[in-house]
Amino acid sequence: MIEEKMIELKRAVIDQANIIENMLNEFIRGFEDNNSELLKHLIALKNQIIENEIKIDEFCTRIFALYSPEAKDLRTVLMISRMNIDLEKMGDYCISLAKSAIFLFNHPVIIHSSVIPLMLIKVKKMVFDSIQAFIDNNEELAKQVCTHDHEVDSLNQQLYEELLTLMENKSRQLECYLHLIRIGNNIEKLANLTINISDGVAYITSGRKSKQQRLSNTITA
Repeated sequence: MIEEKMIELKRAVIDQANIIENMLNEFIRGFEDNNSELLKHLIALKNQIIENEIKIDEFCTRIFALYSPEAKDLRTVLMISRMNIDLEKMGDYCISLAKSAIFLFNHPVIIHSSVIPLMLIKVKKMVFDSIQAFIDNNEELAKQVCTHDHEVDSLNQQLYEELLTLMENKSRQLECYLHLIRIGNNIEKLANLTINISDGVAYITSGRKSKQQRLSNTITA
């Protein structure tokens, strides 16, 4: 009986993850095409994300109460419970990205930088791969996701330094530059949450988180 419930729970969280992935894709298309309507559609998904988060949380609670899961089932429910929170946060970050983009559409600012597009390419792959790793219980793919985190961090730092220089010279566009910084920070936060999901995959499959493995490798080296 618990096997059927575990499959149902995993399906529910995968459905939520697919919505988040679609939200990010909609943001990228809307941002590239200056499409406010597409971004507004993304923002309107907030209530659905919250409703799904509540349902998944209640599902996890019922499994704990009725079936007392053990071993891998226990690790899976614990991981999904945390992943559920992270997915809801990812939805919030996508909405925040969309709101900043809409502001920038209405207050055009010229910036000659390829950093944000590069960050979006990398975080899009990290989101896709972390979800796929969860679907397939693929610990190796989860580990690969973790290796890209520092790349997004470095790009966000580069963006911040570029914008800081522009802010010193063009104070009239200060609010626009702050929104661009906000976009960079939210992309980095999305990347960080994919690391949480990837660590969860490692926890399910081996009982050990990727963070622990990376720390162990660092100590050994």
